[in-house]
Amino acid sequence: MLQSLGFDGYNHLMAKVIYTECRSDVFDRLNEGYPVTPLVLQMMFERGWGREIEKLIRNGSFWHHEDWNKALTIWFQGFFGDEEFINLCLHKGWTAFLTHMNVDAEHLAEHEQWDLLVERGEWQTLINHNQQKKLPRDKWKEWIPLVLQSEKREFLFQNGWYTFLDEFPKLKDQAFAAFVEGKHWKELIECREVYSGYGIREELLKDGQYELLLEMKEHRFLATHGQVGFLVKKKCWGALVRYGYATLVDWNEYYDSADGKHRKTVLKQAVEAGAVNFLKSKGYRFLAFKAHFRNCHK
Repeated sequence: MLQSLGFDGYNHLMAKVIYTECRSDVFDRLNEGYPVTPLVLQMMFERGWGREIEKLIRNGSFWHHEDWNKALTIWFQGFFGDEEFINLCLHKGWTAFLTHMNVDAEHLAEHEQWDLLVERGEWQTLINHNQQKKLPRDKWKEWIPLVLQSEKREFLFQNGWYTFLDEFPKLKDQAFAAFVEGKHWKELIECREVYSGYGIREELLKDGQYELLLEMKEHRFLATHGQVGFLVKKKCWGALVRYGYATLVDWNEYYDSADGKHRKTVLKQAVEAGAVNFLKSKGYRFLAFKAHFRNCHK
């Protein structure tokens, strides 16, 4: 029935109630669900019912239409004063009213008004207070640079956001540093095309990530940067031959681990390397002779 009256009709009805009924009856109606509007509140205030209005508001027992939030906020600020009403809203968690007030972001954070900070786009404040999980996915272009430049950059790696860092070319140096400082090597390798000129192999080597370099097939890099022993340990016989370390090859192991087609290559390499004893042990006497002949003419 009240909704059917409309805003103006309801205010007119309440004017009659306020000026014809006793104070307790008016507030009983409001406590039972009659909505407050700025005009209703102003009429009651003009009748000298300020103390009862304050009690009604502080108890939070009043009802109002959501469309009136802005107008009510203005009235409440005039009634309580800006600072007092802000503190009341923070205490009560009245986000609907806080939305229409200029409240300092840090003040909101102190009262854990995270959703309102999200609504206002206060990404830096959320980050400062470890509320990265509140950052909205659809606004990632706004907050990823802020996270990257903060001490909370691990969040980007823990939640897979590092794949979006290439969207910020001006922050490329910082992005690469974040990979390295956090030792996110696998993630860095995943994005290595983006950071191709940043010395990824050197950083991996510095941190002893020889296995990852091997996965990247960086045999030459390992061989030429003091990791011949690692290649021997990993039985990278072909690489050792290619890069001039044939004397360290276990030819029997190399031969036995090769399939039939590859064994021809192994035998050819053994001849070139002068592995006479190995060739003899396998019964390749002619090849052993060729290997011996090659040794004699080196």
